[in-house]
Amino acid sequence: MRSANRLVVALLASALLSTACGARLSDEQRSEALSQFGGGGGGSSLAEGGEAAVDPLAAGPEATSAATAGPAISGTTGGTAGTAGTAGSAGSAGTAAGGAKDTRSAPPGGNGGATDKGITADTIVVSNVSDISGAVPGLFEDAQLAAKAYVAYFTAREGTIYGRKLKLLALDSRLDAGANRSASLEACAKSFAGAGSVSAFDQGGAPVIQDCGIPDIRGLSTTNPMKVVPNAFPINAAGTGGARSLSMFGWAKDTFPEAVKKAAYVYIDGEVTRTLAEEDMEGTTKILGYDWIYSSAIGITETNYGPVVRQLKSRGVEYVTFTGAYQQAAALAKEFKAQSYTPKVWQPTVTAYTPDYIKQAGDAAEGTYIAVTASLNEEIAQNKELQTYAQWLNQVAPGKTPTGIGQFAWGAMALFVEKMKEIGPKPTRKALLATIPKVRNYTGNGLFPGQDVGGKELASCTKIVQVRGGKFVRFLPEAPGSNRCSDKIYDTKTKTAKEGFPD
Repeated sequence: MRSANRLVVALLASALLSTACGARLSDEQRSEALSQFGGGGGGSSLAEGGEAAVDPLAAGPEATSAATAGPAISGTTGGTAGTAGTAGSAGSAGTAAGGAKDTRSAPPGGNGGATDKGITADTIVVSNVSDISGAVPGLFEDAQLAAKAYVAYFTAREGTIYGRKLKLLALDSRLDAGANRSASLEACAKSFAGAGSVSAFDQGGAPVIQDCGIPDIRGLSTTNPMKVVPNAFPINAAGTGGARSLSMFGWAKDTFPEAVKKAAYVYIDGEVTRTLAEEDMEGTTKILGYDWIYSSAIGITETNYGPVVRQLKSRGVEYVTFTGAYQQAAALAKEFKAQSYTPKVWQPTVTAYTPDYIKQAGDAAEGTYIAVTASLNEEIAQNKELQTYAQWLNQVAPGKTPTGIGQFAWGAMALFVEKMKEIGPKPTRKALLATIPKVRNYTGNGLFPGQDVGGKELASCTKIVQVRGGKFVRFLPEAPGSNRCSDKIYDTKTKTAKEGFPD
């Protein structure tokens, strides 16, 4: 399971525990829930300490045009479409960007008009079904905002694909399986394809997506029923269930081999997080040689972490990992300091990859290690695609910064456009679906490690950052933009290790 999927189950446990008691989430709880998905690209809003620092919120060159027509976006089933940023000029329709074959204009014989559902002579409707409202408002809004940002970017840069404009059908799955089913039904009826969708309870829409045959290039599949839908292809390839990436743990085994012999796993309690912890400990013990000498489940409403830290200290734990929100990770780090406890490795999940963790933990955050899959915002100066995403995100949602979830959704939209150009001016769902299985090492133009989108094989690439001097700094691999991809995948069914993608 990739880090994003790991965060899904952590969040679900917290959200379900809160709502099971009939309670409305407080602002603090909502913030905690949202933070579960802020990592993987949300380390900072600006490039820090790098050369030629780039402001990711500055409008890109295409966004400075005086054109006023924004991209076509509609929204239903409880969500609002939001406001589209000012779209730049699409430029001449005579030549495509970079002098490549022109795919903007309809060919002399026409584009075939309404060649399939969601297609007209001048429009392609692409849907995004993500959790926008519900018990945790804004949960996967980053995925939908990234889709909107890409439509704005494409509208300004190229304008049309064989004479057709892109129109985004923005749908809200409301953190509910039933709502996900309803939104999926609407997507099937009104759109040609889906792109960038992320929903916690996507099992609700899984049979709908499969039955209607819509090409669904998702940002992420969160449940096993969606992972096995043959026409659903998540950009963050997470296998088809029963697999766990060991990349979060492999680096520590190689770097701190003695520390992992005295390891502890602390997590926010819930049925799903409990299972996740058990499988992680089982896999790392069998494959990596970890020795878990202590584990502890902390209640979602618990604020006194003193007893847990006393146990860690008294047992001589040298490696500590934690699954929960960044606020809880910060509180635990502060308790470490209060009790003068300094493990050799303190590694919360990617939830802590946010400036808010450092702000809340203060100097207690120093030395924290975090595994991250998607691109680092700290390296935005060296990543053109991350810059483009950030610039156009600011056009549709001023002040927002890139996140890991958003990077995969942006990548989904980019792949959809690429394949729509490839299949020609008379597209059909069947033709589009025929192209996706061939996509075997997709990086979103450098946004994330290569993903086996077509084969759905789980990868195990990651990078490690560390908090130093109040900032996130790359720890390993050292080269900017690089990833560690040497760790195995643990098969929870056979209890054995296998190679991840690429093998």
